[in-house]
Amino acid sequence: MAFTQSMVLNLSGSAAVGLFAFAVFVYTYSSRIVKPRDPPNTPITVPYLFPWIGSFFTFNKDPLECLKQYHLSYGKYYKIYAAGRAVVVITDPDGVASISRDTTKHLDHKLVFSQILHGIAGFGSSIDFIQDLLDSKIFPIVKTSLSPALMSEVTGTVDSLIPLELERFYTSNSKATSLNLLEVIGRPIYNAGSLALFGPTFPLDSFHDFLELDSFLPQLLTRLPFIAQRGRFARLRMVSHLEKYIEEWWATDGTQDIPHASTTVMLSLTELKAAQVSRRDAAGTLLLFLWGFHSNMWFMIFWLLTHLVVDRTSMTRMISEIESFRAKHSLDQLDDPHCTPPLLESAIQETLRWATTSTTARYATEDTAVVVDGTPVPIMKGEYVLGDIRAVHYDPEVYEHPYEFKIDRYVTKNDDRLAAPKPSPWGRGKHMCVGRHVAVHAMRRFAVELLSTYDIVPTKPSSDGPKIPSINTRHFLGSLKSTEDFQILLSRRA
Repeated sequence: MAFTQSMVLNLSGSAAVGLFAFAVFVYTYSSRIVKPRDPPNTPITVPYLFPWIGSFFTFNKDPLECLKQYHLSYGKYYKIYAAGRAVVVITDPDGVASISRDTTKHLDHKLVFSQILHGIAGFGSSIDFIQDLLDSKIFPIVKTSLSPALMSEVTGTVDSLIPLELERFYTSNSKATSLNLLEVIGRPIYNAGSLALFGPTFPLDSFHDFLELDSFLPQLLTRLPFIAQRGRFARLRMVSHLEKYIEEWWATDGTQDIPHASTTVMLSLTELKAAQVSRRDAAGTLLLFLWGFHSNMWFMIFWLLTHLVVDRTSMTRMISEIESFRAKHSLDQLDDPHCTPPLLESAIQETLRWATTSTTARYATEDTAVVVDGTPVPIMKGEYVLGDIRAVHYDPEVYEHPYEFKIDRYVTKNDDRLAAPKPSPWGRGKHMCVGRHVAVHAMRRFAVELLSTYDIVPTKPSSDGPKIPSINTRHFLGSLKSTEDFQILLSRRA
């Protein structure tokens, strides 16, 4: 019997269908029989369409909203696949604490931290060496020199410079000055903090380059060159500023201190020089100091003040309390827990709770588990685990009306109600922020100096009252950022 062309084509089609059916059978068999079953309590995986890509584009478009919705949908732990990475997200307070404690020693911070180091400072092949040097030498120096017992070398200079910086906004006429609130905060803090750390030879004209670097840091962390170009250029300019700052000291092998530079900076530079790192990498390390000091503190002060500006009752209460404090105490007693104005302290703690977006992130070097509400949640080798601090701070079972900013949430109650749990903006365990004491001190001091000197009102209050500015939900590093200017009228108080 002769085969016709149509018969051959039909047979070819049948063979293709047969091969496809066989492939489906093999895949199904291998996934169900060969692949081991998931261990008990394995996190639910957030659905996605494309392998490797996973939820990357959805998450990158709006990280804060994604984390919020995933938490509402999947509960205290779940898994995201994004750009080839598997990330287990923990939203339970005890689970987040378990990540920080890591009694198994299988959750490593180095891989995550190296990505942050590269994003901020652009370290190259030397990044592993720099990271070890930071952990073993530099951070212990910073932790000691910026401890409550010794931080006055830096905070004393900040305290003396902030009033001088705020004087720049004073005009001799009686009219109020219209300004962007972030400008009122950012420039004075940048000048005062940078001069306190680095001394008078620090290039203060680097302010706008620093702003650009900070605003593009999320893009830099993706390492996708087509979306991070402006951030890379800003980073290059910042490193160049800092290389010039240390150039003379570096060339003379550190035989003399940089004029009026802090102990923190000088001891760190000495260690960097002794370790024979390049001048470029030494400048990158100083950029880490600069970013750590300024980035989150600016916006914490910004959110504290915006909530006061839009709520005149709270603003009136705060000014009254500050005036009462200054009538009885010197500003040097502002950090004394027996003297600190309670409403101011509550407002700072509430700001740290409301505006913190930092996460505790680790990489699993071996199969391990994180305990969530008494349940061991498996973390497989090669997976990341992320503790969602914001979900903890917004837990309605812990905080009443968590999405509201309650200025007196942390004021001691006169009845039997327990005070709200303190927030965890600085991380936990041995990797807590080493500059946290300086940051809180600067927040207190700046708020008191500004509100003692100026009256602040919104420029254009709407018919239904002024509004809190929009949040930039793509920026989830450290603290909430704003997507818009917040214009205020600043007038000198009598």
